Amino acid sequence: MTGQKLKIIISGGGTGGHIFPAIAVAQELRSRLADHESEIMFLGTRNGVESFLVPQAGFPIHFIDAAKLKGRSLVEKLCTLIKLPICLGQTLIYFLRIKPSLVIGSGGYVSFIAVFAGFLLRKKTFIIEQNAGPGLTNRILGHLVHKIFLTFSVSAKYFNPRKVMVVGNPLRRQIEE
Repeated sequence: MTGQKLKIIISGGGTGGHIFPAIAVAQELRSRLADHESEIMFLGTRNGVESFLVPQAGFPIHFIDAAKLKGRSLVEKLCTLIKLPICLGQTLIYFLRIKPSLVIGSGGYVSFIAVFAGFLLRKKTFIIEQNAGPGLTNRILGHLVHKIFLTFSVSAKYFNPRKVMVVGNPLRRQIEE
């Protein structure tokens, strides 16, 4: 990308199972793009583990007011669904302001909003799936994204085979050392 800063948004969270692989991907991208003008940012929530793990890893994070549906009461689910357009609007405004080059989701409810916003703005979109059986978010997003990076080949049956690439589970730098 000559003369243009590569801006990467990574989103996922709520649990370590989503955020740790996302941080590993961010670290690897930062290492590989060290000679290029690039910026790697996260999109998350203040309530998820990403709120403190991402800054500890040295990456900026922008927060939206997303909330999960799974494991909530009917009233909480309805409130979350009502807030969904607001969260999408927050994300679209943020993306229009920073103009990301691509969006990567690692699963979880906040990942859905980020990747869907990237899809709506016609950005390159990707998901990473760390589990043998993908969650609801990645099963839905699998239809919209450009590429799906899998840890296990058994997960491929849930996605369009032309989009799938089995790459293994990304490891954070701290684990590799």
